[in-house]
Amino acid sequence: QGSNDDDKCFATIICIYFMVRKLPRIKMDQPSFIAIHNARTILLFCMFAASTFLLTHYQHSLLILSTTNPTAFLCVVTCIALYLLFLMCTSIINFYVKICRIQQFNIPAWKILLSWPFGFGMLWTPGYLLKTKTPKKPSQEIKSNIYSKITNWALASNINTIAMFVFTILLSSFFVGMAPMLLTFSMALIFGLWVKSTGTKKFEKQMPKTYSTFAIIVNFAMIIAISCFYVFAPAPNISISISDTSVISTQGQ
Repeated sequence: QGSNDDDKCFATIICIYFMVRKLPRIKMDQPSFIAIHNARTILLFCMFAASTFLLTHYQHSLLILSTTNPTAFLCVVTCIALYLLFLMCTSIINFYVKICRIQQFNIPAWKILLSWPFGFGMLWTPGYLLKTKTPKKPSQEIKSNIYSKITNWALASNINTIAMFVFTILLSSFFVGMAPMLLTFSMALIFGLWVKSTGTKKFEKQMPKTYSTFAIIVNFAMIIAISCFYVFAPAPNISISISDTSVISTQGQ
């Protein structure tokens, strides 16, 4: 059983590696990054809401189907597996897009790697919130007129950009949880305070050096703090009274 799990894990890593290699190497400008990030967040929210609704209302029917019609149950399980595979691939692509955006600020790859997972938000949030020089033609063309208007609204002012950022992070909390949402907001707050104290132009110069190094320090500090918490946290005090055990033994007789 252990060797089979190892083989599956190895095969998954190989598939992810080849998928990432096939992804295009593009310059991720701010409009393209915002458009991709927002689309991915809204799509996953809709899929998560739909799957939660179906699971809540048809869980019992699915259990009955497993015994009454195994063929149909197998088809449903296959669809669920494809759904989960799509979610995994979407998350990988979203992570790749964020790296492409971060690299536009000339941050070395090794610093991006060392900032993950807790300091990573400090590096990608500026790519969303920071107004940078936009090319005449974005790297990713938006073919939907409605969605193009939404993206243009988000880019119209700093307030709009911040509002859209907050909205998407709140949406993402429904499928990633509260802790990652609060972490992202915390990292965005650090970025905002840093930009306010230095200015946009000086901040862009500091991103590959001081700022990215600070993100690594924050990451390692959080890793050490969380590790110490789990190592030194007191074990839960579980006590069983004699009266409880005697009642159980009496009932057993």
